Amino acid sequence: MAIEIIMPKVDKDQETGTVLEWLINEGQQVKKGETILVIETDKIAIDVESPGTGVLGGISALPGDIVPAGAVIAYILTEGEELPRETSQPAAAPKPTIPTPKLLRSDEEIPLIGLRRTIAERLTESYQSIPHVLFTASVDMTNFNKARKDYYDLATQRGEVKVTVTAMLVKLVANTLADHPYLNSSLQDDRILLHKDINIGLVVALEEGLIVPVVKNADQKDINEIAVETSDLITRAREERLTNLDVKGATFTISNLGPFGVEQFTAFINPPEVGALAIGAIVPGAVALKDGEIAARPIMRFTLSADHRVIDGAVAARFMADLKAILENPTFVDN
Repeated sequence: MAIEIIMPKVDKDQETGTVLEWLINEGQQVKKGETILVIETDKIAIDVESPGTGVLGGISALPGDIVPAGAVIAYILTEGEELPRETSQPAAAPKPTIPTPKLLRSDEEIPLIGLRRTIAERLTESYQSIPHVLFTASVDMTNFNKARKDYYDLATQRGEVKVTVTAMLVKLVANTLADHPYLNSSLQDDRILLHKDINIGLVVALEEGLIVPVVKNADQKDINEIAVETSDLITRAREERLTNLDVKGATFTISNLGPFGVEQFTAFINPPEVGALAIGAIVPGAVALKDGEIAARPIMRFTLSADHRVIDGAVAARFMADLKAILENPTFVDN
């Protein structure tokens, strides 16, 4: 009897999966437990194993196809066995009917599949459904840089993972969110959910797009724990070794383009979150001191994107003020 191969459902929120690659051709022999297919869901590539031994047949979902979770996409047949008579094609996502631009010989056509398609869908949803309101502030990073150097030197002496700017930002933002629960909430239907856990999503740039691993309960961890965790998550993201759990559960997201020299930008909110923080580069800037003198200091701009349905201007302004104060005097990083 034919064995169905279905699009796996790896978590309760998953509705579809994208076929990335068939590793076995139709008509070839496969063994139970052998990897036959790679799919993608929620930005994570997942190997799919054969549910039985036999011949692969009846492939109905090709690379790039978006298939509902639980839909049959192929079969494992015994030698000489025919496909079931009623084999329904999985319902693919509808494609927009827009004019196809004429391709020139020099043009390269790249299918919008996998991670790139997921990003496109998420950004479209964010742009169309969330009324973004933006708040930007500048911060003197003199003390931040000194604290980072102190932690870096200490880690070097101890042979520990270095404390990076990213690790410090995750910790300080999480601590600030603890005093601003509405920024650590989500909007679901007609309810605002204030989350007890503070889980920071960290945007990581890959060649094919962006992925957002999550530091869980960041406010409850010390800076060294976060340094180890962020280093591990970023490394595994770049090596495409993240699991589905690694990218689930974010309650607030940070995007840092400072290392690329970008001084200011806007981050889109990742639904159902209600806030995202864009971190710019640290650059020299003029600062007026208390005695009236002008001095050159390392200045960083950061921009909060907030869902105006949940976050009023005053709420966002208080968060920005508290975050600015903490960044300028990060003396409690180990709490």
